[in-house]
Amino acid sequence: MVMADGCEMMAEVDDRMPTILARKDWACWTDGTPGEAFALCRVYEGPIKIDRTPEPWFKARSVVSEEASFSNQPPLL
Repeated sequence: MVMADGCEMMAEVDDRMPTILARKDWACWTDGTPGEAFALCRVYEGPIKIDRTPEPWFKARSVVSEEASFSNQPPLL
């Protein structure tokens, strides 16, 4: 997934969001130069609908990785 800065509507959720391409930009994304494709990774300015769920999709993980807690290695921070 290619991320870009989040739009104003996403600020409450995250400061990043997936890059959204207009149909007219698809050929540039797939057939253009890397620089042309990178230029398409920008803040989305079009209309957007946010479908909120009552429960979070994930829970924050502990700072100590699960793998380190089951081995003799120091925790990864």
